[in-house]
Amino acid sequence: FAVLNCGLASTPAMFMTTVDLKTDAAIQITASHHPWNRNGLKFFLPTGGLEGKDIGEILTLCQEEKGAEKKNGGSVTPVDYMDTYADPEGSFLTCKEAAKAWRIFGEKGLMEKEIPPCGKLAGKEIGYYLRKGDHAFTGENWDMLIQFAKKHFC
Repeated sequence: FAVLNCGLASTPAMFMTTVDLKTDAAIQITASHHPWNRNGLKFFLPTGGLEGKDIGEILTLCQEEKGAEKKNGGSVTPVDYMDTYADPEGSFLTCKEAAKAWRIFGEKGLMEKEIPPCGKLAGKEIGYYLRKGDHAFTGENWDMLIQFAKKHFC
């Protein structure tokens, strides 16, 4: 068997690995905004997330130490799927297309022709910011958000 380690990834991204990367399944360790008893492991198949009955069967197999036959020779490969899933180019193009709607209201929208470099805030009515590093929301990200909001509300 082969394991793809996606590191930090959103729940929708983990499901999409079963579609885009054609994995048989995805398992996510989670501690999210849900109550404590709804956190733990999330299981996904290409057809969607597993529900109570399926999860109950998995828990029973684990408690009985039954399941797939153990084989030597498996592999773990790191995969940076969030960059693919987040699709910075697609987000930028969406912002550019929204400029057509802004023109109806006499505004310009996002006027940049190319994706700005990481760490540079672009746009007036529509902001586009490609953050540096992984997908955690950092102090620098908050600074850019506040800078953009001040243009409109202060």
